[in-house]
Order: sequence, then C-alpha cells, then structure tokens
Amino acid sequence: MTVDQEHLTQARRDVMAQAQLPAWERIDQKARNRRRRTRTSFAAAGVALVAVSAVGAVDVKAHLDRDRGAIASVAQALPAQTNRCGVYPSSEKEIYVIYSGERSCFAGAVSYLTRTVDGGRTWQTWQVPANVNCDGAPLVTPLASGTAVMCDLITHDSGETWDTLPAGRPVVEAVPAGWIVLPGTSITRSTGQLTVIDPVTGRRALLAHSLALPGGEELVVTVNGWPRLNSDGSIWAMSSQLALGRGRISLDRGRTWHTVTLPGHRGNGTNSELTTYDGRVGYIVADDSEQYVQILRTTDGGRSWQPMARQERSDELLATAAGGLIAMKATGPELSTDGGRTFRKLTGVAGVIVRTATGAYFADGSVSVSDDGVHYQRIQPPR
Repeated sequence: MTVDQEHLTQARRDVMAQAQLPAWERIDQKARNRRRRTRTSFAAAGVALVAVSAVGAVDVKAHLDRDRGAIASVAQALPAQTNRCGVYPSSEKEIYVIYSGERSCFAGAVSYLTRTVDGGRTWQTWQVPANVNCDGAPLVTPLASGTAVMCDLITHDSGETWDTLPAGRPVVEAVPAGWIVLPGTSITRSTGQLTVIDPVTGRRALLAHSLALPGGEELVVTVNGWPRLNSDGSIWAMSSQLALGRGRISLDRGRTWHTVTLPGHRGNGTNSELTTYDGRVGYIVADDSEQYVQILRTTDGGRSWQPMARQERSDELLATAAGGLIAMKATGPELSTDGGRTFRKLTGVAGVIVRTATGAYFADGSVSVSDDGVHYQRIQPPR
C-alpha cells in the first residue's frame, strides 16, 4: 500500500467515525416521519470531502430503509366478492379496513387490507401477507400516524410493507416513556399483568406489578374494555363482577396499584361503567332503579364523587376531551358537554362509539370517525 493510499484509508475511517447519525427514533418519534435529510459538514479537503458525501449518503439511505419493512404487501384491486371484516381508524384521515375473500372472516382465509389517508376519498388495497400469524381473522391496531400492528406484524408506512414484531416479552416495572398499553390485551386471572408496546419498534413487554384484585376477581379495563394509559400516567380498571363495586387504579404508569370502592354500590350489579379521558376527570354509572341510573363525576382522580344527573338507563359511557361525556343509549349515542347533567343526540351517528389507541372515536353503526368525540365524519369504504 502506498503512502497516498494509507492516507486515503485513514481519512475514510476518520469520516466514518464522525458521520454517525443519532438514533432515528429520537429524531421524529411522534410523527414517525423518518424521511428528514441529515446534513453533515466536515472541514476536510480533497478526497476527504468525497468520502464524507459517500458515507453520509449510505447512512441516510440506511435510515430511510428502516421505513420499509422486510415483507412487502402485494398491491391490487379489491376483488368484487369480498366480505368486510372490520374498520380500524387511526384518525379522521387515516383508516384501515380488512376484507375477507370468503363469506365469513376466519383465520387462514385470503384477506385484503385497504387504507385511506385522505378521509376516504381514495383507497389503496393490498393482499394481506400470507405469512401473517393470527389467532383469528386479521385485525389492525393503529398505534400512531402511519404505524399499525396486524397480528404479529407491524407497519411504519401505513400498510405498504411490514416487519415481524420482535420476539419475547421482557418484564418492566412501569410503562416506559413513549410506550402504550397494547389495545385488545386481556388481563389474565392468574397474573393480572398488562402487555405494553413501543409504537416505534414494536417491542412488547409485560408490566411487573399485577393489578389483580384480592380474591382473584377478574378485571376489565376501561375505556371500552381495553387498557389505556392516561395522559397523567394513570390506568383505571374495575371488576367485571359488577356486584362487587370495586376497581383498581395506578397513578404511576402501572408501577403500583390501589383498590378503590366505587360509589353507589348496593351489592346488586350497581356499577356498570367507569370511564376517564385524562385520569383526573372521570364518570361512573350507578344503578338507581330498574329504569334509571345515576351518573357520578370525579374531578380528582377518583378520590371523591359528585352526583350529576338521574336519567334513563344507558349501556356505556365514554369520556371525551374537554370534559365531554358520551352515553350509549338504545336510541343512539348522546353527548354531554356539561359534566353529564344534560345530553343531546349526536346527529347522524349510530351504534357503539369506541376510542382507539391513537385517540380517534369510531361509531361502528354509522362507520363514522371523529378526532375530538364531538364532530363526526362518515366514511365510505370501497364496499
């Protein structure tokens, strides 16, 4: 090797050592937009500058490739003979729909994923990868803009490509920063543990500390039957044995849990719904008679409760932003903006409303989506 070659080799090594980009998750974890250009400048001359350009281009391309999963979806038109299995909104703009190529939705059937990012004006369709591993029919769980889980796969480009979720579920003391409680996970009677997930990497873990009630009572976790980490770091749960009138609340991201006695308990299935939006303001339905219920409200995280209204029975409650409250009634969903004192019908909205992991509100009867729980946009899937 000549002296000039030795200098060139050393220059390249020096450039590579300096040209390391920061962890991509830290650059843009919230928006999942990993397509920023990173500019790196070095005071080097001649061939060193060429080496900087080359190394920089390689590093940027490696980061951009992380957007692309190893499993590519096959784009195609949605076949005419399909059956719609489920609608899964991430927001008013970004919505996923699963179709089955069979008359019913079941594991192993040829399935199709359609996705819109403009509120339903245009749709793109792919065949669900054949190697997806599902316990039942495929379903989609949006975690962030562009990011969703489908069975054992995760996408960061709204369904165009997928990666297999990392194997293993280590135990963590509390929900890590930036992670969420995985929607749809059950709380086992034996351990009372929750599964949490990192929306960026798809890594999953189990909470170390059980939220099980003494005596082995089974728990359901609000809102709408699946776990939620509230903005204040709390998680609320209640016993599925409604006559017991007890719940469990964590104020520290699942690190510790304490038992609460829910108000209005009369020992006969009194408490039918417990809901909160932010962990501070919450509501509960308490039986008043066979026909009427009392709605009670807390503004201090469940420490104290105040009766708000007596009304005809509603099946479920769902808290929204700014203290709003949705009641699911036989005649359709109704909204309260005064803490549950009065309600008005949500015009054009039908069925049961649920809140997704991304904060969107979805009414299954009318196939309507809302970003704030108040104003709904009806979606027109391809069929």
